[in-house]
Amino acid sequence: METNNPRFECGQRVRAAQNLFNDGSYSEQTANAMLVRRGEAGDIVFVTRRADTGTVVYLVEFALNQIIGCLDSELMQWCSGAVRNNGERPRYEAHIQPVSACTGLRGYAIA
Repeated sequence: METNNPRFECGQRVRAAQNLFNDGSYSEQTANAMLVRRGEAGDIVFVTRRADTGTVVYLVEFALNQIIGCLDSELMQWCSGAVRNNGERPRYEAHIQPVSACTGLRGYAIA
């Protein structure tokens, strides 16, 4: 069941909770073609609502600048990765910093 309150916000990193297929929005792809695999990460670039139902829709930029409209049920929180037994994060993750939400710069930057 979809909620009318957004769970995620613009600029937040998320993962696809399920495989996402073309609903006809991408004319260059065949109908029902898989666009994003379950678990693939993306960044929310815009949060809006359907005018007729008020359902929250997230525009998520996945790989290769592919922006897909997603519902709450199609997304899950992104975790930055496993923490080692000693509490340290893998070395490469220590330098990843989120870019300011919705400033035209999207994703993560290496510090």
